[in-house]
Amino acid sequence: MNDDHDPPGAAPSLRNLQILEVLASEARPMTPTEINGLLKLPKPTIHRLVANLEAQGYLSRHLDGRSYLPGPKLRRMMLGVMRAASHDLPRRAILTRLNAAVGETCNLAIPDGDAMVYVDRVETKWPLRIALQIGSRVPLHATA
Repeated sequence: MNDDHDPPGAAPSLRNLQILEVLASEARPMTPTEINGLLKLPKPTIHRLVANLEAQGYLSRHLDGRSYLPGPKLRRMMLGVMRAASHDLPRRAILTRLNAAVGETCNLAIPDGDAMVYVDRVETKWPLRIALQIGSRVPLHATA
């Protein structure tokens, strides 16, 4: 993961970002040892950083108890980034056209555990509607 732009003695904040980058690029639960296989940090350092990221809510333990996934704070950050750029993305244009064609609220949601998380949404013009914010979590059994 280290490239020519990352100094060997990178600051902890950069190391934290590198850990999050590894998890994002691998797109699967990873143990600290697996993460460190790519970052090559001292073993105590990787465990300290991962523990701090978990304590702050940026990482969550997987059901196996050993590996980690993005935590609630990181998921909120990711949704914020996606929301900030949503008006320039093709998905937004598709939702807008679909909304115009059917006259109903159109959503894009992704599964997250036992819920769906709304990633993008184009509201209907009808006065009576359910107002869910982007980032809202709805139980899987309550979505279509």
